[in-house]
Amino acid sequence: MAERILITGGARRLGLALARAMLAAGHRVAVHTRMTRPPADLGAVVLQGDLDDPSVPARVVGEAHARLGGLSVLVNNAARFEPDRIGTLDAASFDAHMATNLRAPLLAIQAFAAALGEDGTGLAVNIVDQKIRHPGAGYLSYTLSKIALEGAVRTLAAALAPRLRIAAIAPGIVYESTGMKPGRLETLGERLPLRRAVRPEEVAAALTYLIETPSVTGETLFVDSGEALRARSVILGAS
Repeated sequence: MAERILITGGARRLGLALARAMLAAGHRVAVHTRMTRPPADLGAVVLQGDLDDPSVPARVVGEAHARLGGLSVLVNNAARFEPDRIGTLDAASFDAHMATNLRAPLLAIQAFAAALGEDGTGLAVNIVDQKIRHPGAGYLSYTLSKIALEGAVRTLAAALAPRLRIAAIAPGIVYESTGMKPGRLETLGERLPLRRAVRPEEVAAALTYLIETPSVTGETLFVDSGEALRARSVILGAS
């Protein structure tokens, strides 16, 4: 059955890959973006807004619900990812990470649950990070926000059942980071237990599994080639 799916941060990188995969599977898709325009050939409904504004998550959910003729799946993918450490931590950066990575997904889930009404059912998937299992020191605010978001999965799954299932996907290394040297992604992948980086379509397959398996809630799927099994310092050679 075709689902009606909203993907936040769906105009680039992993969000865009998820949108393309869901569209190819025959689902109806809306993508949220703050500024980046998705490719013209995507074929998805495009919604804009800055999720740091606390009024925007509910608005985007409402617009997706209206334009898709209902909403059955919410994918909280949009994220702020900026380096900081305890020595460089400042309140503005910390608050910005929490606003985008934690508060916005929670407000979106709240709006989604309200839109479903008393008789509707749905699935909300939070995209987190394998760092939640072996945190490093270099992305402190980001990592803490993802740890909290993953923790909310279990709390909300219990509170919102049976109408709304809640789950998370924790990807490992998928894309090159800004400034990464050519070939570095493959080198890092070779250090993982499965000796390969993660492909975007494999994260999409995890999303498909969650959509198609109505008995799963409150769980986090690690799609990381085993990265979370080992300390990040061992894999990357740094904390």
